[in-house]
Amino acid sequence: MIIDRFRYYFRKKDLLLVFIRKDLKSRYAGSYLGIFWSVLNPLLMLLTFTFVFSVILKIEFHAQQGILNYALYVFCGMLPWLAIQESISRSTSSLIENASLVKQAHFPASILPTHLAIAGVINEFFGLLVLIIAVAVSSYHLSPHLLLLPLVILLQIIFTLGLCWFLAALNVFFRDTVPFLNVGMMIWMFVTPIFYPSSTYPPKLEFLLVFNPLAHLVDIYRELILNNHWPQTASLAGLALMSVAVCGAGYFLFSRSQPRFNDLI
Repeated sequence: MIIDRFRYYFRKKDLLLVFIRKDLKSRYAGSYLGIFWSVLNPLLMLLTFTFVFSVILKIEFHAQQGILNYALYVFCGMLPWLAIQESISRSTSSLIENASLVKQAHFPASILPTHLAIAGVINEFFGLLVLIIAVAVSSYHLSPHLLLLPLVILLQIIFTLGLCWFLAALNVFFRDTVPFLNVGMMIWMFVTPIFYPSSTYPPKLEFLLVFNPLAHLVDIYRELILNNHWPQTASLAGLALMSVAVCGAGYFLFSRSQPRFNDLI
C-alpha cells in the first residue's frame, strides 16, 4: 500500500514539484537575505544554545573539549530535529488552511502534507552543508562514511511523511491537535539527546532512547559526520523499522479519513 502511494507521487511529481517550489519561494518572500535565512536561522539558534549550555552552564562531556566542538555537536543534532519539527508543525494545519483545494474532487489532498515534509528536508540541506564544511575545516578531512547519509535522510523523510499524514488527518477531527503538538514537541526535544550525549541518560530511563526514533537519528548523524564511524546496526535497523511503521500508520489513518474531509473542513 505504501509503495503504491510512493508510485502515485511519482506519477504526480510535476504537481508535487510545483508545491515544493512555491513553498521554497514564498518562505522568505520579500526578505533581503532570502534563502540565506535557511542557514542563519539554525546558526543563530546554535549560538544561543552554545552560549547557554557551554559558556554559562559550562557543560563538559566530550573528549575534545571546547566551544567549537560543542557547537558542532549541538548543530549536528539540531539539523534533523529542526527539519522534522518544521515539517510536522506546518503539515498539521495544512488541510484546514487549504480547505478550498481539499474540497476539489480531483485534488490529491495528501500532496499538502507531503510537499511540506520534503521541503523541510530541502531546507535542512543548507544547514547540513554548513556543518560539513565546518567539520572539514576543523578536522581537515571528510569521512567516506558520509556516503551513508543519503540513506539516513531517506529514512528521515519516510518517518516525517508518516507523522505529517497522521497529524494532518487528526487535526481535521480534533482541532486541539496544534496546541497539544506544541507542548509535545517541546518535551520531545528535551528527551532527545540533542544538547547532551545519550550516555548521560539514567539506566532506568534508557528505554526512552530505544523507542525514540529521533534519538537514533541524531546519534546516526553524529556518528557519520562528527565521529567518522559507521552507525550501530541496531540503531540503524531500529530507525528503519520505526520509520516504516510510523509511515504505514500515518498513511492508514490519512487514507481512511480522507472521505470525510469535505464534511469536516
